[in-house]
Formats: sequence, C-alpha cells, structure tokens
Amino acid sequence: MTSCLGVGVICAAGKYGQSGATSASAATCSDCQPGKFASVAGLSACSDCEAGKFAGASSASTCSGQCFVGTFSNTPGAKPLSVCQACEAGKFSSNEGASACNSCLGGKFSSTKWGSSPDVCSACVAGKHSSAAEGSTTCIDCQQGKYSYGGSSSCDLCSSGTYSDSS
Repeated sequence: MTSCLGVGVICAAGKYGQSGATSASAATCSDCQPGKFASVAGLSACSDCEAGKFAGASSASTCSGQCFVGTFSNTPGAKPLSVCQACEAGKFSSNEGASACNSCLGGKFSSTKWGSSPDVCSACVAGKHSSAAEGSTTCIDCQQGKYSYGGSSSCDLCSSGTYSDSS
C-alpha cells in the first residue's frame, strides 16, 4: 500500500502530513498544534477540538482536556484550560466539557457564579417571581394587586374581592 505522501510515509496519530509530496525529503509529518488533534494515523490535516474541550499540548491524538463543572468554553480549537469561563450567576454547568451553561428555571434564581448543579438555583419566596426566559439572579416583587406562591415564574391577579398590598 502506498500513501498519498508518495514515499510510504504515514503520519502517526497526533501528526499530519503535507498532501502531494513528490519526494522523500518533502514527505514530512508535522505536529498538530495545541487546540487541534488527529485521532488516527495518515491524516493530511488536524481537526479543532470541540467547544468545551481542549488539547493543551502539541501532537494530540484526542482532546482530553475538559472544562470543569461550573465552567464552559464556547471556543472550538481551544488550547489551554484558561479558556474555560465561570458560569455567571443565574446559570450552572453540571457536566465537564460544557460548551454553554444552563439557566436557572423560571421561579428560581442564583446569585452565585461557578454553579455546578441545578441545586444552586433557589426557589423564589411567595410574593416574588423570576422569569422562565433567562437565568435569574434575583426574584422580583409582585406588583400591588398580584400574588405568587413560592417558586413562581409570574404573578397572578388577585381574585375579585381580594387584594395584595405588597409592592
């Protein structure tokens, strides 16, 4: 079997070869750069590590580094662990290698960065709410004439003949 390098050279995993080489001197293998990998031998290019994972060294055959829980990276081809960012307040990441953080659900909030599980999200108390559309960092008081039970994502109008003077 001859290789595309034309001289029988097949680059090892973690390395890549220049395609179209016509002589032994031109048939060289190069290391994949940090942030890239070649999982099998004989590739002509290295691939970017997926977001949330990284290869910090040259000649990587896998992207074995991952962002820790409570952090994420949305950058493909990341090199060092330093590209992992903390999940902001109102969000969390319970898996290693996350490319994004999850938001606290409606009716819950978190004022803590680096959230590593949904448990960092606390339920809003009665009379307060938080939106279901975003990771809330606080709960908002219901307006006068409205109420909510604990853990609510919105406030309801008081029934006829009742009132709420909370503001």
